[in-house]
Amino acid sequence: MKKILILTLAALTMSSGARAADGDVFTVNIGDSSVPKNIECKVISDADRTVEVSTCDKMIEGDLVIPETVTDGSTEYTVVGIGNSSFSSAKSITSVEIPNTVVYLGSWSFSSCESLASITIPNSVTTIGYFAFQNTALTEITIPESVTSIGAWAFTDCEFLTTVNIFTSTALRNGAFAGCTSVTTVNFLSSFVDIDFLTSSDFINLTDVNVASDNSLYSSVDGVLYNKDVTELLACPRGRTSCDIPATVTSIGSHAFSPCTRLVSVSLPDSLRNISDFAFSGCSALTSVTIPKGVTSIGYGAFCGCLENTEFKVEEGNKDFCTVDGVLYNAAKSTLLFCPGKKITCDIPETVTRIDSCAFHNCQDRKSTRLNSSH
Repeated sequence: MKKILILTLAALTMSSGARAADGDVFTVNIGDSSVPKNIECKVISDADRTVEVSTCDKMIEGDLVIPETVTDGSTEYTVVGIGNSSFSSAKSITSVEIPNTVVYLGSWSFSSCESLASITIPNSVTTIGYFAFQNTALTEITIPESVTSIGAWAFTDCEFLTTVNIFTSTALRNGAFAGCTSVTTVNFLSSFVDIDFLTSSDFINLTDVNVASDNSLYSSVDGVLYNKDVTELLACPRGRTSCDIPATVTSIGSHAFSPCTRLVSVSLPDSLRNISDFAFSGCSALTSVTIPKGVTSIGYGAFCGCLENTEFKVEEGNKDFCTVDGVLYNAAKSTLLFCPGKKITCDIPETVTRIDSCAFHNCQDRKSTRLNSSH
């Protein structure tokens, strides 16, 4: 009898001191007794007392607050990650608040959460996996400064997403926002700006780009991107239909309006001196262009692809450019620079000795061009 009692006590002692193994899974209710919200947590390191959320009840619904810590029996664990596919296809979740103990969001972690309209990503997260938020109902997302790695297509096909707030260029890689065609506003909240990101073929409705006021290199005016002192226009959002350029601007940068396919009108200031290569390339809806009198340089292909353009105009007093019947030439009329896209016929003056290689690139409806013996 005494021997049996000793064995029983030993067994109880071993049981009370038993430790979970790495990889063990346990269930936690993060809701309440009336509306349970069950998630499963997988032990990442029992020694460090850390877990990740590994899966959930796919019928879970409403607002979800993931706790910083969870308890299994008498052991408390810190939640450090949201595992791969953990909430994937939980179609009734409407919002998620992630604690600042979490350092990674796994691949497909919230993909196809079709009702998920809001999520708070803390500044502790360093990694967002691929397809993490694919096909969700998010309307606005902030990528925190802590993020150093983001997987391909992390936010792809978020058709309701209208606003993107970015602290780091990491967010802009690997087609992270592919298919997000409803984005209208991009806010750069730190010292960096990625101009190529703004010309993404997916951002067809982008109308406003805003830059942090303390950015030392860039500024924004009326949603358009400029250098810090607003002397060069660097990028116009491709969803814009018009643009009034400030009187401080002396140069329009390369590809600055390319391809703003909806741009119908643009007001060029008297201060303007330079229009760079391909500045308005692909602005297929632009109907008319007036070159201010102070412009001294127009780059190669600056107006290529302006298919709806009916005429070029040059302000009186310009010493470097002129027009004849709506066609743009240099002042000496020795070089034909651009023919309007809607021009059907073109009679070229005898003074012309050179025709720019992009001169007739826009003229899909052109029926005739009359040359003279000097060409």
